[in-house]
Amino acid sequence: MSDDGNGYIDNVLGWNFVTNTSDPIDDNHHGTHVSGTIGAVGNNSIGVTGVNWHVQIMPLKAFNSLGQGVTSDAIEAIEYANTNGASVISNSWGGTEYSQALKEAIVASPAVVVCAAGNTPYLPEPINDIIPVYSASYDSVNIISVAATDSNDQLASFSHYGQMSVDLAAPGTNIWSTYLDGNYASMSGTSMATPHVSGVAVLVKAVNPSLTSAQIKNIILSTEDVKSSLSGKVASGGRLNVYKSLLAALPTANFTSNITSGTAPLAVKFTDTSTGVAISEWKWDFNNDKTIDSTSQNPEYIYSSPGIYTVNLTVMTNGRSDSEVKTRYITVATNATSKIGVYQNGMWYLDYNNNETWDAGTEKAYSFGATGWTSVLGDWNGDNKTEIGVYKDGLWYLDNDGSGTWNAGDRANNFGATGYAPVIGDWNGDVRAKKVCIKTVPGTWIILVKAP
Repeated sequence: MSDDGNGYIDNVLGWNFVTNTSDPIDDNHHGTHVSGTIGAVGNNSIGVTGVNWHVQIMPLKAFNSLGQGVTSDAIEAIEYANTNGASVISNSWGGTEYSQALKEAIVASPAVVVCAAGNTPYLPEPINDIIPVYSASYDSVNIISVAATDSNDQLASFSHYGQMSVDLAAPGTNIWSTYLDGNYASMSGTSMATPHVSGVAVLVKAVNPSLTSAQIKNIILSTEDVKSSLSGKVASGGRLNVYKSLLAALPTANFTSNITSGTAPLAVKFTDTSTGVAISEWKWDFNNDKTIDSTSQNPEYIYSSPGIYTVNLTVMTNGRSDSEVKTRYITVATNATSKIGVYQNGMWYLDYNNNETWDAGTEKAYSFGATGWTSVLGDWNGDNKTEIGVYKDGLWYLDNDGSGTWNAGDRANNFGATGYAPVIGDWNGDVRAKKVCIKTVPGTWIILVKAP
C-alpha cells in the first residue's frame, strides 16, 4: 500500500511510469547524462561538474530502454511532478503529435518547464515555426524552448530553431556528463542544451524563492548573451548566461532624489531605482546614524538642521539584501541671519551673540592675516559655516580649517587683480559663498565671478 496515500507505493526514489513501479532506473543512458549536466557535484576531482551542485532531482521515467514512450505516461509524470513540488521540469524529449491533455498538464504546472526544441534529421524541416515539436512548441508562459549551440556560439548543425517558437539557445555539442555504470560520455543534441537551462532555472529559484515560473523565464530570456549567429533563429537572439541570470534575480540597491542641496528646513523626495525581481523591503537611513528612518519605497524626508548628510538605502528580498551608500549626498545650509562685526589692524571683532554691543568674554576677537589686509568671509570648505579670510594684492588667504590662524591647512589662491576689492555671495544658488572682485570705474561696476 502507499504509505503517504498518493497511490504510488514505495516511491521514495521517484516513479517508473513505463512499468508502474517504484524503480525509475535509467536503462537508456539519456536521463543519466541529462541529470549530470543539471546537478553533478563539482570541486571533488571526480568526473564532471553540473550547473547546480546542490539540486534535488526527482527521477521520473516515462520512456523505455529504446527512448520510446506514450503521451499518457509523459502526462502522468508531469502531473506527479506538479503534485510533489517540482520547481523545474526538464523535458529533453519531444514529438510532432499535438496533445491537448499534455498541454493542459504543463499549463497547470507551477514549475518552469524547460523543453528541447528538437534535432535533425528528426524532421526534414528543422524550423519549429513551420512544423511544431511538442512539448517545446506549446504556448504557455512557463515553457522555455531551447535550441543548441556549438563551442563557437553558432547554432548547432542538428538543432531545430524558430524565431517565434524557440526561446533561446544553450551549449549542446560534445557535452561531457554522467553515463551508465559510473562512466562518463560526450553527447550532443538539444537534449544536452536543455539541462543547462534547467540548472540555471533552479539556481535562480534558489537565490529568490518567491519568483514565479513566468518571472524566472523572463529573467533567463532577458539576460542572455545576444549573438549575431542566433539572430532570426531564436526569439531572444541569444545564448544562455548563468551569471547574468543570477545577478538579475538578486536585488541591487540604488536611488535618486529631487534635490541635493538647499536651506533648512529642506524637504527631499527620494526615489528608489533599485533593480531585481520581487523586492519586498526598503530601509532608509537619511543621516548615516545607523537607524532606520523610513521603510517606504519612495519616501520624503525633512532635514531640519544644517549639515552634509550621507544617505543609505538597503533593499531586501527573501533574506537577500543589497545596500547603496551615497556619501555627502545632501547639503543643508542654515537660513542665516546677518551678524555684524568690525575688522581693524588685522583683528576681527565679531558680535557673536548678536546684541550689537561689545560684551567682553562672550564675543569673539582673533586675528588672521596682517595689518592693511582686506577682510573676507565665506564657506570655503563646504561645512555650511562661515570662515574668515583676508585679501591682499590679488591673493586670497582663506582660513580653510577654521583655526583662526594661518597654517598649512589653509588655502591661498588668486582671483581678480591688484586693487580690486573683494565681495562674497551665493551667485549660483548652491548655498555656498563664492569669491568675487569688484572695481569701481566711472558709472560702471565690473563684476568678476568664479566658483570655489
